[in-house]
Amino acid sequence: MTAASLTGARLRDDVANDWSQVEGWLALGATPRQAVAGFGRVPVDRALIPAVDQNRSAGLVTLPGAFVGLLLGGASPAEAAAIQLLVLAGLIAAETVAATLTAYHLAPWLGSGQPTVTDH
Repeated sequence: MTAASLTGARLRDDVANDWSQVEGWLALGATPRQAVAGFGRVPVDRALIPAVDQNRSAGLVTLPGAFVGLLLGGASPAEAAAIQLLVLAGLIAAETVAATLTAYHLAPWLGSGQPTVTDH
């Protein structure tokens, strides 16, 4: 959910700030999705930063729950590490898909009318 919400907020703000570029694409006959497509990469990249940082510190600063649970359950450290890596890779994959789909599905809506920038 973090990746999806960060992607949506950043994409909305980027489109609102560069609305003239979107209008240019729309004037040339692009669909709303096509007009906003160029804005999608940066929000998705930025939304994945928290997940990448969390994965980078796993095992160095913290011991993830699956790893500790497997060790306490009698698994070898190598087995526990392999399963924990699978879990971490799955989390990154899920967040990547969530962020990408959020940008994909918001693009036509954002391209159909100028969004407003919100102050946080």
